[in-house]
Order: sequence, then C-alpha cells, then structure tokens
Amino acid sequence: GGMSASPISQPPPDEARLSLTLLTDLTSSLPADATLDFAVEGFEVGEDAGALGVLLDNDAWLAFRTARCELRGLEPGYHLLRAFLLDGSTGLTLKSSLAYVEAEFVVEAPRPVPSRDFLFGQPSICHVSPRGVLRRAEVAAGIVCDFFIHNCEVSEDAHGYSVRIYVNGAAVATLKKWTAVELRDAEPEDGAINVRFVLVNPAGEEVLSPPFNAAEQAIMIE
Repeated sequence: GGMSASPISQPPPDEARLSLTLLTDLTSSLPADATLDFAVEGFEVGEDAGALGVLLDNDAWLAFRTARCELRGLEPGYHLLRAFLLDGSTGLTLKSSLAYVEAEFVVEAPRPVPSRDFLFGQPSICHVSPRGVLRRAEVAAGIVCDFFIHNCEVSEDAHGYSVRIYVNGAAVATLKKWTAVELRDAEPEDGAINVRFVLVNPAGEEVLSPPFNAAEQAIMIE
C-alpha cells in the first residue's frame, strides 16, 4: 500500500463565547524585544490547559501558556504575525475563525546608543571664537579669542578656576578673569592656527574631561 492520510477527529470548539483578540497597538514600530498582549475569551490558556500559538513570518511557531507573548531579538523591518489557540489535551489548533489573529508590524532598526560624554552640572568651557576661516588681514589685526564658561568661577581666589589658551600646542596665556583676549602675531602652521581653551581647576590641574572641555579648533587661514 502507498502513503495515506487520514483525518483526525476533533470535537468542534464551543464558539458561544470564543474569541482571540490582539490588545497591543502595532500601528507604531516595535523595538527588537517586544511584548504582545492578547485577550482570550471562552477558552483557558494555562499550564494544564490550552496554549496560545504565535507564528512570526515563517519561523517555527511558539507556544505560550499565558495571553502575553514575549518576542526577543526581532530583526528590523516588516513582520507578519499570526496567532491561534491550541487545545490542551490534543495540542491541535482550535478549528475556528474566532480563535485566530493576523497582524503586521514593523520593527525599528536599533539606533546606536550615544555615549554621553557630557555631564550637566560640571565645570565646562565652550569655545566661541575664533572658528572657521580667517583672512590674513584679520590675523594681522588680531584674533579675538572668546569663550563661555559654566558651573565654575574664573577668579584670582584660591577656589577660582583659570583658563589657559593654547595656540599651535603652546600655552600663550593663563587667565584669572573671564575675559575675551586679542591674539596678535599668531603664526599659521600648515595654513592653520590651532586654538584650544582649557579650564584649570583650583589645584592647578587642567580639566580635560569630558572631551568637550579640551576641544581644539583649527582656524584655516586664507
């Protein structure tokens, strides 16, 4: 005899109160690890009862013993979700359109988590000028160096900070007062003047972190 296929008899489900509904809103994109909640009526899902079957795209389906389904490591992009109910004693699907859900959703591509080098509330210095490109005549007339400081006080006091100005890697001034400076006779190196403002704490140490506090500006001279 050849191969044969025989039907398995299964009692029809009681459809009086039967329903399977997806509660989670899938209109906006989901993260790679997502939780989907369903409502199951007229049927028991549990350890010694039936199960919620979830088929994602064309992968192997997953059985859940609660109406909450945890999905992990979803690939970014489009997904098709199909869910159904499985009989507790036979493990077979309930043959009813009331016990079925299909839905589509999109998983957003993960954004790289930015490293936060900046901490609010700590002493910081912001390089205001010079920036960009200067003409030789402007350099000859004097370059205005200006900066903004925050969360510290630049002063002569013992607890005061100071600001050191570097030009092309050499310290040219240390300020004990918050004031703009005019820089004269700066010589370009390779067509640029590199300017860096650094905070110096009361102990005399340069505050080089976070990196924003030690940023160097290359001023192009044309």
